[in-house]
Amino acid sequence: MPRVAQTWMGVARPIEARLRMRERYGPMFRTTDAIVGTMIHVADRDLIEQMFKWKPAQYTVAEPRRIMEPVTGPESILLLDGDRHLRMRKLMLPPFHGEAIAHYAGVVEEIANREVDGWRPGTTIRTRTLAQTITMEVIIRAVFGVSDPLRVGELKRLMPKLSSPSPLVLLVQRDLGRHSPWGRFLRRRDRVDELLYEEIARRRREPGDDVLTLLLSARDEDGRPLTDRELRDELITLLLAGYETTATSIGWAFERLLRTPAALRRLTEEVQAGESSEYLDAVIKETLRVRPVISEVFRAPSEPVELGGYRFDPGTQMAAALLLVQYDPRLYGPDPLAFRPERFLDGAPEAYTWVPFGGGVRRCLGAAFAQLEMKVVLGTVLRRAVLRASRVKDEAPRFRGITINPARGGEAVVESVTS
Repeated sequence: MPRVAQTWMGVARPIEARLRMRERYGPMFRTTDAIVGTMIHVADRDLIEQMFKWKPAQYTVAEPRRIMEPVTGPESILLLDGDRHLRMRKLMLPPFHGEAIAHYAGVVEEIANREVDGWRPGTTIRTRTLAQTITMEVIIRAVFGVSDPLRVGELKRLMPKLSSPSPLVLLVQRDLGRHSPWGRFLRRRDRVDELLYEEIARRRREPGDDVLTLLLSARDEDGRPLTDRELRDELITLLLAGYETTATSIGWAFERLLRTPAALRRLTEEVQAGESSEYLDAVIKETLRVRPVISEVFRAPSEPVELGGYRFDPGTQMAAALLLVQYDPRLYGPDPLAFRPERFLDGAPEAYTWVPFGGGVRRCLGAAFAQLEMKVVLGTVLRRAVLRASRVKDEAPRFRGITINPARGGEAVVESVTS
């Protein structure tokens, strides 16, 4: 197909197009589109395991993500490779282990309850929009440590547009004045940077109970702390990785639950009883399986490599097709597209069969934080509100930036709400 047609198919029908390509061409196939050029897609569990076990010196990942450098900055962990990436990962790991994030559950619940307080029976809501409000404020308060209401409000206004700029803005990086798309982006970014650098300086003087304070105290093996530039870039990266992605996963969870009455009924009974979270954990895992927000992660070998019987030259752009592995009927039975949380009630999934957060040394640092937010928001809403789908038909998956979103934002009708 022509490059433009391949691009359109991949964006407009991200799941259907990839499933058809795997069905026609097998677990490894090549595409050439207008955005990323030629890409080798790997959709086999064993081959992806091999890719995730490559040593850092054997590959790079920065090239497909360079388009995001104007947002994240050059020191973002998303753009670093090799030893620089490992150093940054070690510095950023402590704030995101289970015990460190557990106390943020109260902040998430407080914000979620405040949003539900504003609901009225008969109104139509978009659960992804609800989740965006929650996840953005959680990042500003729990990660950045900003508490001043005026600064929180300004960041809530500026940061959504900074975190998900139009692809056209990033592809055409030319300032044609204050009202041009690139010009507006630069001015928003400069103001956010000003606020973040002020917050970094304040946190150096007055440590707080937030992720930024933990990052300020981190030291590498040589005793070096993060520079202000590194801190700024990692804070923006945490926004980019934890705002749209988690909000979209929450939107998909409601979209799937509202069209699977038995699962919704069972989960509602569990959260209202408050005695267990076993089924809630299974719902989260199944949501991330059938609707992973990120469909692929990138690797480019830095030396000749053999994979699946093929030999690839250094620099070949390759994508581990997370979505296709999680839709593999050999791993998930004859109906892998069906939403059935019961799949995850019998224990943890087999390694490399459930990979919504990637794998290897580049597995998402915020995976536990994202699942905590999903758990608290779903539980809070279902304890207080009865929702129904606004229409019977499933919401179509659509690409927005780098994430796969529900076309109508997880739309729902509020039937009742309790105080």
